[in-house]
Amino acid sequence: MLKLPLGKLKRLRQFTLTEWALSLEAWWALLGFNLLIRFVPFDRIVRVSQNNVDVHPTQSEPGGGKSIYEVIERVSRLHFLKMTCLVRSLTLSWMLSRRSIQSYLKIGARKTLSGLKIHAWIEISGHSLGEERMMLQHFARLTSFIENKT
Repeated sequence: MLKLPLGKLKRLRQFTLTEWALSLEAWWALLGFNLLIRFVPFDRIVRVSQNNVDVHPTQSEPGGGKSIYEVIERVSRLHFLKMTCLVRSLTLSWMLSRRSIQSYLKIGARKTLSGLKIHAWIEISGHSLGEERMMLQHFARLTSFIENKT
């Protein structure tokens, strides 16, 4: 039987309709991108995540994407599949694009004692969402794959 702490249940009851809708959108998008990266070529996934809704971005400030980032992080922890940084970043890019917020997918690598580490993150106006700048400085940027030109 599924047991959730009372604090989490109380918090779920306090969600607004908008928070529920955003959480459901994130849950399904995470699932979709998790499946896409397994079966679809990366260039097609990039096109899907861009999902250009409007040619004129209405917002390019990092604050606009922070709440969406937080929802994706929360939902990804509760998901039944393990969500990688690439899946979370593609989902975030897609959800921001749907709201006409311009974003960029960044992918970087760093060498460690245990091998090569790869990381993906989203930037808005040169600011990373939810990532510490000091941590990202350890990664050599491979490229900026997605320029979400909404």
